Amino acid sequence: MPNNVEFYVPFPGAVSPDAAAADAHLVQWALTQHLLPPRQARYFAAMRLGTCAAHIYPRARGEDLNLAADHMGLLSLANDLVGSTDQARAQTAAAVCRDLLTLFENDHPSRPATPVGAAWCSLWRRLRAGMPPLWRQRILHEHAAIFAAYLDHRIHRTLPTVEQYLQRRRITTGLPVAFAVAERVEHWHAPERFLSTPCARAFLEEVTKIAVLPNDVFAVEREQSRGEVDNLVLVLEAAGRTRAQAIADTQAMVRHASERFLHLTDLLPAHYDDLKLDPAERTAADTYVQAMRHLARGNYDWITKGTARYDHQATTLAISTGYEDAPATTGTGPPPPPGRRHNGCVSPAGDNYRAETVTTSPPHRAHSSWPRGAPGDNYGASAQQERRPSAQPACPTSMPT
Repeated sequence: MPNNVEFYVPFPGAVSPDAAAADAHLVQWALTQHLLPPRQARYFAAMRLGTCAAHIYPRARGEDLNLAADHMGLLSLANDLVGSTDQARAQTAAAVCRDLLTLFENDHPSRPATPVGAAWCSLWRRLRAGMPPLWRQRILHEHAAIFAAYLDHRIHRTLPTVEQYLQRRRITTGLPVAFAVAERVEHWHAPERFLSTPCARAFLEEVTKIAVLPNDVFAVEREQSRGEVDNLVLVLEAAGRTRAQAIADTQAMVRHASERFLHLTDLLPAHYDDLKLDPAERTAADTYVQAMRHLARGNYDWITKGTARYDHQATTLAISTGYEDAPATTGTGPPPPPGRRHNGCVSPAGDNYRAETVTTSPPHRAHSSWPRGAPGDNYGASAQQERRPSAQPACPTSMPT
């Protein structure tokens, strides 16, 4: 993991007091659900995903935090499986994704085909309890978008451009899912009228960069050794930047996104006036934006202080127990140019399986459609100077084209 690298994440941190209990609960839940064999439990515990949930959902307590941790653990296990370049594991990942996509179509899922699917059926009964139909439709749709994107061979077999990479990560990171979980475990409801606005989408655009891009820097050595290609540092290096320049570019993008987020926050009262939100809706919208701050800061604190995921000794343990691919099974040389196939990676589902879902979302969820030409997409040429936003436009009233 690169040393002495810091990011500008200007939000105060907070953590639920039940973090340690959530860590212990999640490991036992994953074993009970047959999501991992006992030999992998030590590494899985070292990731401290319950602590991650406690940072991201600091107001959750007890069983609510356990639920959030279980959800995070399920998605993390599936994500790590999808990232494998081993042929057998890639085929398992494809089967898991197809199973989950089928189950996400039903508010009362049944007849799962994989252990991950069975765990989802159990988890979904807890997640949906007491939640309104619109929330259930929204979160199921967002889950489906994530796993359909996982099956797109382009994510696994080509090195993207910076713009392509950011578009992919907006989907596969699944931040709208995390915010929906916050509604459930912290007991509040986001106003649907606010979620569908371009202003809310602009917030999501920026918080995705703040939450995701530091991880790319801290994980670059691990992911490069596994032959993965969806990492901004590797994308920038393929475009001609050195490792140090690519890290500086990424830091600048996070700073710009953070400053843009703060500016959007200043515009919220006027935006609420335009929407004619009542006091309760304004409070709920403020809570939604606060959940974004908690996620951005919480994820950063977990990466830098709360997990052994990127520790070299933990990586050795992950490989020795079969949780993670050994570097010898992947291509470890320099990444190919953008748009070229990466020979170390395996397409688990064939070249055309639901490929269109990576850039296309069902029309009934307006907030899943993201603006193009986002700030920071061309940082490769200007990393040496720290960019600060100049005159910022008002909170957008329509999506840029």
